[in-house]
Order: sequence, then structure tokens, then C-alpha cells
Amino acid sequence: MSADDSLARTLLFVIVAVVLVTILLPLVVMIFLMPLTGFGHMGTWNGTTGTGWSWLLPWVVLIGLVLGIGYVLSRTLRASSANRPDPALEELRRAYARGDLSTEEFDERRERLEQSRDRR
Repeated sequence: MSADDSLARTLLFVIVAVVLVTILLPLVVMIFLMPLTGFGHMGTWNGTTGTGWSWLLPWVVLIGLVLGIGYVLSRTLRASSANRPDPALEELRRAYARGDLSTEEFDERRERLEQSRDRR
């Protein structure tokens, strides 16, 4: 794991922790404390006919938005790590450029490296 991966994972962890603390924790507290605020039986607020469970819709949308952002972040991190060139192939190319390898040796080693990478 490179330093970039470690930094990206740490950043993702911090973002998720902030989201959990600032958004989801108050939501859970609100759900459990809602009966104490006067939200009564069968969708009433202080005895009047209320809107039922419509107060839950904005929270569902907000949680969906947060989860969507988290999904996009994780996919972006995975894509950035998958697009990096193989360090073994890069070193092989450098050795070939320095003239340490013949064309046949380069081709043979490159094919072996690509086959081993495809097996993973």
C-alpha cells in the first residue's frame, strides 16, 4: 500500500466519521425521542391530525444522499488505485531503456508479468 492509498483511506474514514456523528447520530436520537416531544398516536401532533410519517422522508433522502456520496468516493478511490501502472513492468521498461535487456528478454519477461497479473 502506498502513501497515497493510506492518505485516501484515512481521508475517507474521517469523512464517514464526520457524517455519522453530524447526521446519523442526531437522526437516531430524534427517532427515539420523538414520542417525548408530543408526537402522539397514529400521526398526530399534540392531538391534532398531523402528517403521519412524512417527517421521515427528508431523512431518508438525506441518508440516501450521504450513502451515494460515500459510494462515489469509494469507487473513485478504487479506480485511482486500479489505474496505476504495475511497478514491476515499469522497472522492466526502465531496464530495457537502459540497455540491460535484449528485446527478446524484455518481451519474455513482460509476457510473464502480464500473465501473472491477469491471474490475480
